[in-house]
Amino acid sequence: MQKLSTLAATGAAVLALAACAPSLQEPPRTADVAVPSQFQAIEAGEAEGFADTNWVESFGSPTLTALVGEALAHNRDLGAASARVAQARAQARIAGADLWPQIGLEAETTQSRNGLRNGGDSDANYRVGLGVTWEADLWGRLASEQRGAALTAEAAAQDYAAARLSLAGQVAQSWFSLIVAQQQFDLAMRTVETFARSEQIVRERHQAGLASDLDLSLAISNRQSAEALARQREQQLRETRRSLEVLLGRYPAAELAGGDVLPSLPARPGAGVPAEALARRPDLQAQFSRLMAGRYGVAAAQRALLPRLTLTGSIGDSGSSLADALDFKQVLASIIGNLTQPLFQGGRLRANVDLARAQEDEAVQTYAHTVLTAMREVEDALGAESLLGAREVALAEASRQAANAERLAELQYTNGLTDLLTLLDSQRRNLEAQSQLLDVRLTRMANRVRLHVALGGSVQPVATGGQE
Repeated sequence: MQKLSTLAATGAAVLALAACAPSLQEPPRTADVAVPSQFQAIEAGEAEGFADTNWVESFGSPTLTALVGEALAHNRDLGAASARVAQARAQARIAGADLWPQIGLEAETTQSRNGLRNGGDSDANYRVGLGVTWEADLWGRLASEQRGAALTAEAAAQDYAAARLSLAGQVAQSWFSLIVAQQQFDLAMRTVETFARSEQIVRERHQAGLASDLDLSLAISNRQSAEALARQREQQLRETRRSLEVLLGRYPAAELAGGDVLPSLPARPGAGVPAEALARRPDLQAQFSRLMAGRYGVAAAQRALLPRLTLTGSIGDSGSSLADALDFKQVLASIIGNLTQPLFQGGRLRANVDLARAQEDEAVQTYAHTVLTAMREVEDALGAESLLGAREVALAEASRQAANAERLAELQYTNGLTDLLTLLDSQRRNLEAQSQLLDVRLTRMANRVRLHVALGGSVQPVATGGQE
């Protein structure tokens, strides 16, 4: 029993000595990128705070909010990302297990026979014990490996958060695209009706000898082109439905109905300052965690060059019966310390250090690139806000004038005051202007979503069972 007390005391002392991992200094969140104090797309001196609200609900569409919630609960890619979080956390627990003693049950039975013939007596002996093996983490190598694995698990959780944010953005943009695809199809069908009416007018004038064969052919060609465009818009509408249905985790049956009009564009959110965006964005947090995991990987590889102290021990008892073997009145205890120093492994250990350093450098460069990309996304989205607004105003006026020109051209052609080419040109211009107006409105909505995602805005509701 005294040996057991000594073993326990020795183990506790070494465990206390070895339990601490090296604490590595964190690099700045901006890496070596010169990040300004204010986004350049915002006018100088204009102070903007960032209010982290549920940006999905800011569009005022209960349908959109419900679709985002459905996607967060059922999207397959998001489910895979959640599984990767569980895998990384399990890997972290596996890495941490090496810090603790490894205990195994040992059981053995032997028989011996007295005499040379079969009639001799047979003696049985039983032994039951526990075997213990433990590496004393004197230099923090195992703790560094465990900390690196924990940071990798944190990165996986942040990747999941980034996937949630990205998915919400994709659903919002797909929903807006579905609405506009329906509007584009409706516009194409109205155009078919308009061109068919013009064709009928030309036929009547042709029959009266007031229009040439060329005019009739041009009118027929115009209507057929409109029919072809309508079929194209119908195909785009169905494909947009299927894309959104897959995001929702549904079968792509092209059955999801779109809305009649786009939601009103809410006021632009405050962008805050670049440093805040760097701290909010989950993709940046994930890359930063990987950078720190790489640093702990270097520390672990360097400490692998140092001596290792491995303790092995066993406790147990033996007897002529199993009951005697399980009676630990006379306990056998032993402990053996094994101190090893790597001398030559063909350069493997130092190559591991070089590998870890190269992986850390890769993580640093990747993080810096992610910072630059994040800042570009915010600057692009902020800069596009005013330009897209001005473009929509111009296209809205162009659409009004084109519609008026088509009305006047049709009236004048009917009265014989202008030629057919003027009418057909006005019709094409009106169709193009209305289609471009729908497109720019969709682009403005999509850019607003892009801005929310680039700023790292929160997404609600929380998916049931997801990792946070």
